This record gives sequence, C-alpha cells and structure tokens, in this order.
Amino acid sequence: MTISVYPDYTTRVARARAEYNNIRQQLRGTEGVRYGILYPARLRITYQNQDQIFSTPDEAQKYITQFLTTGRSANK
Repeated sequence: MTISVYPDYTTRVARARAEYNNIRQQLRGTEGVRYGILYPARLRITYQNQDQIFSTPDEAQKYITQFLTTGRSANK
C-alpha cells in the first residue's frame, strides 16, 4: 500500500508561490545553486554555502542578476 501526500494550499498561497516560477526556471540547472520554496511563499537560494531567503520575486531577481548571472555559461 502506498500513501501519497500532496500540499493543499489556499488559492492565495498557491498564486504567491507561483510568482516564483520564472525565478525557479532561471535557477534550474545552474551549477552550485540549490533553491526551494518555503511556506507560505518565500524563496530560499543557497549559493556558495550561504542561504538567502527572499519574500518577493523582485528581491530574488536582483540577487540573481547581481551574483549569479556574471559567472553563468552561455548555454543558459
């Protein structure tokens, strides 16, 4: 018997989490970067063993632009 558990977020929380989809897509495949969504809707990015937690997609985008795009390869 297999038991599966799926998150059941309110519409408001689901929409807030979905606002990070573009950011997560940019981070996908970036070497040395780990990321995840924290409840209710915050993004944690770990880079060079340092965690950064963002409350808005704009904050996360600024961080990515400043710290992660300079060393990225051309095969995005």
